[in-house]
Amino acid sequence: MNSQMFIDLILEPMFKKDVPRLYPEEEKKVILHMDSAGAHVKDRVVKWLHDREIKFITKEEWMSNSPDLSPMDYGVNSIFKKRCNRHKAKNIAELVAIAKREWKKFGLGHCRNILIAWLKRVKRMIEMSGYQIENTF
Repeated sequence: MNSQMFIDLILEPMFKKDVPRLYPEEEKKVILHMDSAGAHVKDRVVKWLHDREIKFITKEEWMSNSPDLSPMDYGVNSIFKKRCNRHKAKNIAELVAIAKREWKKFGLGHCRNILIAWLKRVKRMIEMSGYQIENTF
């Protein structure tokens, strides 16, 4: 994915539809978190975000190699994998069906809790001087 595709396919729909729907009247409070993927850190993307006054964590502010602080890693992927692993798929088709079924169960409340835990995790990482923290939140 290049930076223009990231803007067109991810950022535009997210900030035109999803953010206003999920956070009505509070869109300006949203702070975007991205990893350090090439498309995410290009000047074009940064300019697009600045032009729209969208707050985001810059690549300089972000510990890009820390799965302990990535909501997708410590939260979404971790929980999703555990749920899928409870089932014993016998083939790819079964695995896909299990994944789809488990993904549908993954509610917005789970995502909110994962994001709420993020600040606690950042504080704990600072206390630990950047060393690994256990998945306690």
